[in-house]
Amino acid sequence: MLAAFLDALHTQAPADAPRNPYRGVPLSEREAKFATCLRNRAARGHALDDRLLRVWAEALERPVDVSPTWIHGDLQAHNVLVVDGRISGVIDWGDVAQGDRATDLAAVWMLLPERDAREEVMATCKSVSPDTWRRARGWALLLSLVVLEAEDLALVRPAEQTLQRLLDGP
Repeated sequence: MLAAFLDALHTQAPADAPRNPYRGVPLSEREAKFATCLRNRAARGHALDDRLLRVWAEALERPVDVSPTWIHGDLQAHNVLVVDGRISGVIDWGDVAQGDRATDLAAVWMLLPERDAREEVMATCKSVSPDTWRRARGWALLLSLVVLEAEDLALVRPAEQTLQRLLDGP
């Protein structure tokens, strides 16, 4: 369901579609926020695993290789409806905009606990390049750190789980 939803959503956006200043932008524009999150985590005694630092570095190196598409912009656990363990709907469209679909593709790590499920979505979304998947991993990392920075207790555990999924792969 997630792969079909993402494929249906990520169509080319018109030039006059709204933009979001924080989501869907090149990851390089979010480098300062990433650095702030790292400093604050370190100050609280929670240094980031070096493997996650490599995820970020690899994501930054990848070019944006597609035209802007429509993006939901906030595909996290509180905005996805689940019935009997299956995604049944997506709510909160307040951040919809045009941008890099890698932002939404981060949901693969944010929402899917099983590696097999993540691999299946990646295999099913055939139009997504390896560069875009690398950027999506970077987005999953950044969005998780932002949540942990905000200390939203309802989202801390999912954010920590996302960090572990990024380490577990793919």
